[in-house]
Amino acid sequence: MKFNYFSILAAFMLLFTSCSDELETENIQEKAQAVNYDEIQVLNGRLYFPNKSIFQSYYAELREKNENDLAELLQRKFYSKDFYSLKPIVNEQTEEVEVSRHLAKIKSKSNKNGLQQKTSSTNEDLLENFDDLEDIFGEDVFTSFLNQDAELQVKDKVYKYTDTGLFIADAKEVKSLNTYLEKKQISKNLLEPTPEATKLAYIEENNPCGGLQQVQNFEYFIAEVDNAPCSGGGSTGGGSSGGSSGSGSSSSSGTPNAQLAIISNGLDQCSGAKPWLGNLFGTTKVCIDQYESKKRVKIKYYNIDIFLGYVIGIKTKHQKKGWTGLWRKQDTDEVALGVNSLTWKFTHPTPAAALLNYQPARIYLHNGKMFETVNGYYNSVFAGNIPVPNLPFANKVDFIIEVAIGAPLSPFNDEEDVREFIYEQLFNTAKGLLQSHSNRQLKKMGVVVTTQTSTWVQFYDFSESCTNCDKRENIIDFGIVTPQITYNFGTGSGGSFSISSWNFNFNNPSLTGMSAFGMAKRNGQWHGKRMVF
Repeated sequence: MKFNYFSILAAFMLLFTSCSDELETENIQEKAQAVNYDEIQVLNGRLYFPNKSIFQSYYAELREKNENDLAELLQRKFYSKDFYSLKPIVNEQTEEVEVSRHLAKIKSKSNKNGLQQKTSSTNEDLLENFDDLEDIFGEDVFTSFLNQDAELQVKDKVYKYTDTGLFIADAKEVKSLNTYLEKKQISKNLLEPTPEATKLAYIEENNPCGGLQQVQNFEYFIAEVDNAPCSGGGSTGGGSSGGSSGSGSSSSSGTPNAQLAIISNGLDQCSGAKPWLGNLFGTTKVCIDQYESKKRVKIKYYNIDIFLGYVIGIKTKHQKKGWTGLWRKQDTDEVALGVNSLTWKFTHPTPAAALLNYQPARIYLHNGKMFETVNGYYNSVFAGNIPVPNLPFANKVDFIIEVAIGAPLSPFNDEEDVREFIYEQLFNTAKGLLQSHSNRQLKKMGVVVTTQTSTWVQFYDFSESCTNCDKRENIIDFGIVTPQITYNFGTGSGGSFSISSWNFNFNNPSLTGMSAFGMAKRNGQWHGKRMVF
C-alpha cells in the first residue's frame, strides 16, 4: 500500500534552487586567481587550453557568469579573433552580428565536412539545430567552447566530438583523423548526421561497452553503455559540487513554496524528450512549454560525461526567440525549479545479508555530528563525530539519511516507494536534529537506502525560487573525471556490518528516476512543465 504523503509534499517537497552558494562561488574565484588564462587562445580555428586544469577552472568560472556577460566575453576574447562556436552565445548587442557571421560560416563550408550537407538548409533549420546541439552536451557553455567542427584542443591533443562518439588525436594527426572518419563514413560535423546503420555498426565493432578505447592511432570514447555485458569500469575520482545558480536576483518576496506546489500540480506532465541526434555522452531529457509565438520555458535534466569533465544537473530557463531566430534566455518575473527527488539505483553484485546486524538508520549532519535511530526510526541518539559520507553532492546537503533494510525481499518497487518511506519514517526526525544541533534551516538533503540487493541514492533540494531572473539551475556534481565513487556504508557502526563499501558510478546506474517541475511567471501567468521519468 502506498503511503499517503502528498500533503507532506505540498508543504515540504518544493525544491527551488537558490542563488549561487556564496562559499562555492568564492572557491571558484580563488582557483581562478591562481590560474593564468592568458594562454587560452584561438589556435587553428579551435579554442586552445594549455592543460586540463586550466580548462576545468575556466569552464567552471564561465558557468557562473550571466548570459549578457558571457556573450560579451566570448565576442571580445574569441569571436573577434575569427573563432566560430558550435552554438554561439549572444545577447541583444551581439546577436545580429554573431548569428549572421556563424550562419554564413556554416553555409560556406557546405559539402566540405559532412556526408549529407544540404546547401538548401534554411537559416531556420540551422537555428533549430543550434538549439538541439546544446542538449547533446547538457549545457551551453561547453557547446560554445567547441568550434563548428565540434573540436577543441587541450595541450597537444585535439578532442573531436561526433554523433558516433569522441575521437582524440595528437594535434599533428588531425588530418589523418579526418581521413579515417571519411573512410568509415562518419560525419565530421554534428549538424550532419551519420547514417544510423553506419553509426551502430561502428560502435558495435569498436566500443560496444563504452569507455575509452584505442582505434588505430586515435582514442575513441563514448559514455558507458547501460546493462552492457562487460566487465571493468571507468576512471575513478571525485568532482566538485557546483551548487545552485541563476541569472538574476533571488528574493524572499517570491511566491510561497506551498502555493508554488499547488500551481505546479496544474502543469502538463512529460517524460522528457531526447536530443534528435541521440546522446553517446550520457543522458539528456528536455521538456518545453512554448507560449505566445516567441517565448518558452525549458526544463532539462542532464548527466553528461564529455571525457574532459562531467556534469550532473537540472535547470529551468525562460527564453525568448530573438529576431534572428535564435533562442536565448530572457529575464522574467519569477523562475522556479522544483525537484521532488532525483534518484539513482545501484544493484549489488552479491546480496548484503549482514544488513540484519545494522542499526535501522543513521543521520549525518553537515557539521560532522552523526546520530543513530533506536527502537525503530523515531528515537535517535548521538553516535559520535563522523563526516558526511562520500557522495557527489556531499558538501551541498544539510544532512544525509542512511538506512539499511535487512528483509530478504525489498519493500521498494520504485523511487516513489523510497521517497514515501523517507517522508513517512525519517524526514521529521532528521529535520528536528538539524534544527536543534545546528540552528540551520533545511535546504538540501541526501538519502541512501540499502537493501540486500540494491542501493537507492536520492537528492532533495528545499531552496527558493528567483525573481527578475532567467533561469534556475542546480548542478548536482561537476568535475574533471567520471563520477565514480567508493561509498563506505555504515562507517563506525557498532554492528557487524561485513560489507564496508560499494563502487557507484553515477553516470551508469541501474536506474535513474526524477520527479520535478520547472516554470516561469510572466505578466501574472505561470508557464512550464512537470518532468517525471
